[in-house]
Amino acid sequence: MRKLIAFVAAVFVSAMLFAQTAPSVNLKDSDVKNWAKNCVSIQKELDKLGIDDDYTYTEAIAGKAEAEKVLEKNGISGPNPIDKYATILQCAAILKAEAEMDEETIAMMKFMKVDPIGDLKKNINSKDYNVVSSNSKAVLKAVDALDNMD
Repeated sequence: MRKLIAFVAAVFVSAMLFAQTAPSVNLKDSDVKNWAKNCVSIQKELDKLGIDDDYTYTEAIAGKAEAEKVLEKNGISGPNPIDKYATILQCAAILKAEAEMDEETIAMMKFMKVDPIGDLKKNINSKDYNVVSSNSKAVLKAVDALDNMD
């Protein structure tokens, strides 16, 4: 989960610096379902290639072509499978955070007029987030599988 959190943080910082509104990566339901089903094998294959989630997946990534092949082989369709993968990870992190918040924490944050989840969602196109959240049960199960992968 540490890698996932570091990756999400890097992506959010990048998004805040370069984008005013988040464009859609055109996530499909099948992209999310395939990620949930194959996330552990995707991560293992990326690890074998030496592609680390601590880097922001951009045009500058050294193993971009190899990463795209891994993602497409595991059902995250093109175009832009890396952007789709990054968006799925961001949404998964938000869903996990929402699932772990208790009522007391939510109430305290509302009292303090803080909405960190809302701030995170600003960096994701709502259409893409809705696709991921409609598969939240499978996504949360996949995040747990990634957490227990080590």
